[in-house]
Amino acid sequence: MDLSYSMKDDKQKLSELGDLLAERMKAITKNFRLGFGSFIDKKLMPFVDPRPEKQLSPCPEQCAQPYGFKNQMSLTMDTARFSKEVDEAEISGNLDAPEGGFDAVLQALTCNDSIGWRERARKMIVFSTDAGFHYAGDGRVLYISYYFHKCADCANIS
Repeated sequence: MDLSYSMKDDKQKLSELGDLLAERMKAITKNFRLGFGSFIDKKLMPFVDPRPEKQLSPCPEQCAQPYGFKNQMSLTMDTARFSKEVDEAEISGNLDAPEGGFDAVLQALTCNDSIGWRERARKMIVFSTDAGFHYAGDGRVLYISYYFHKCADCANIS
């Protein structure tokens, strides 16, 4: 989920949709797992504000530091925990309009151990944002290297 400041009002809806998804999936299978990851953007100018005070809290009010991707909750059968994790996840902010969501999707797909993907399971990612996305190569001006189908650090990618 995009947890940039503009998504502040959407967190509750995602929490409710997670409950509904879990309910519907449990009617289909007993072996359903749910996880939660979030993203903001790359932690460099022009993606985020480089001023030290804006690195600590980039929003109009107090909020979390920006980051690339966080695995907030690995896949688990404890689907009730999903709502709690979404509710407790902190909003952050960035400077430009597009978000780093595709970096997050790539990490969610490649970090098998951290995320908890099972080898023979059917996988589904629900992507939630209100903004556009960065294109491949947007970070080249900053010499940002790509992950090339490798898990970076799923706990927190800055």
